[in-house]
Amino acid sequence: MPRRPTKKRTGPIRKKARHLDRGLRLALAGLFLAAFLVVSLVFLGEVETRKETPPPVTVQQVDLDDLRSDVRVELEGAMLRSGISSEQLVFEIKGGIEWFIIDAAVLPQAQIEHLRRRLQYLDPDFNLQQSRSGEYVVFRGQQAWFGLLLRPEKELPPPGPAVATGRMAIVMDDLGRSLSTARRLLAIDLPVTLAIMPGTENAARVATMAHRKGREVIIHLPSEPIGYPDVNPGSNALLVRNDREQIQRRLLGYLEQVPYAVGGNNHMGSRFTADEAGMEALLSGMSREGMFFLDSRTSGATVAEKVAKLVGIPFLARDVFLDNEQDVGLIREQIEKAVRLARRRGEAIAICHPYPETLQALEGIGPFLDQEQIEVVPLSALLHR
Repeated sequence: MPRRPTKKRTGPIRKKARHLDRGLRLALAGLFLAAFLVVSLVFLGEVETRKETPPPVTVQQVDLDDLRSDVRVELEGAMLRSGISSEQLVFEIKGGIEWFIIDAAVLPQAQIEHLRRRLQYLDPDFNLQQSRSGEYVVFRGQQAWFGLLLRPEKELPPPGPAVATGRMAIVMDDLGRSLSTARRLLAIDLPVTLAIMPGTENAARVATMAHRKGREVIIHLPSEPIGYPDVNPGSNALLVRNDREQIQRRLLGYLEQVPYAVGGNNHMGSRFTADEAGMEALLSGMSREGMFFLDSRTSGATVAEKVAKLVGIPFLARDVFLDNEQDVGLIREQIEKAVRLARRRGEAIAICHPYPETLQALEGIGPFLDQEQIEVVPLSALLHR
């Protein structure tokens, strides 16, 4: 008889093995999940720790020599804006303090406040203090760096006899581009005032060169002319559409670009100088910085003098343009015209430009000025404070 197929037996042993396999898998899954949770918690804790721990602060070291030089520039600029020439300054070092000894009885309060702001801008640790005896001392923290000592007028030597019959200021506009032109001008033995255009490639260098030679520096303020924008006064110019804040912010930018500036005059500006709102904003800002304004008189409709009186800023106006025509002979004729005006009225202001013909004419006028007893002076010497 054929055998019946034998059925596989599934006994208790095989069932137990299946139960063990399932349990092992569950245990391993549980261990994996627990390990995952532990690793996640550790990672999250590390992230939180990184969030709570600020990055290390890198402290930038201050170059004290550069900082000291910057303070010296600000002090000298304050003296110039106060009408004090380099001839009135004596420098001495006593007890580690560099003293500026000044032949003046008092410094304008506006200049003192302006100097305080400028020092704070350089470093918040700077402080300008006045002693009971009247000296001003610049402290950085608790350390005294510089001092300003005013010598009363009674200690000054008596003035010598007047020789000149008139005084004349010569202002050269449009400087700041060419270093060679600036060097040629500074080699002329005349205290020509340099009007430097902000935004030009060598504005700061020319201003520094002039200051080291004892020459006066003003800002040649780019201003909107009639015919703008076809007639372009340059980038970042003062425009009649600018509001008060924009005008004063641009002025501060010009001051950053032209160090040692004690005043300013308009470059072009036939439309801007005729706009009362714009001129009020400009002259108010200049007054706050202790500056003066020279009206180049590029328009018969200028309101500069009227607004200057309202604001209370020192004001001057151009009398003669020397070089509307670039011819040495014609420029000399204009110089003679300015000299005649200075002799008749006591003073005159002439404006010129850095043309080769103008420089040539200026290089040869020394003997003529001596003969006519005309003294060429920095522009600020003609201010009537």
